[in-house]
Amino acid sequence: MAVLLLLCTLYLLLKTPAVQSWLGKKVAKAFSAELGTSIEVDRVYFSLLDRLSLKGLLVLVRQNDSLAYANKLQLRITDWFFTKDSIDLTHVQLEGALVRLHRTD
Repeated sequence: MAVLLLLCTLYLLLKTPAVQSWLGKKVAKAFSAELGTSIEVDRVYFSLLDRLSLKGLLVLVRQNDSLAYANKLQLRITDWFFTKDSIDLTHVQLEGALVRLHRTD
């Protein structure tokens, strides 16, 4: 009974916007360290199995120059991604996006 109560509480906490944004900022910080750049996210909303929405996504390159900004990024993934070796994106939507690319040949 205690385990069920703990799982229900954890599920309800993961559904709250404050906890989702806190987790999203932790993940962005980990990605920043891994990639050697700065990634910032204002708000994060996700469904446990198939949807992710980021608001105020900013990616900076090492010189603190913006590489990409999106007012909103929405992703949908296949429901059974955890049974596969890779994630299949079924929908990607950017709103209010600015991406700066520099190509040298």
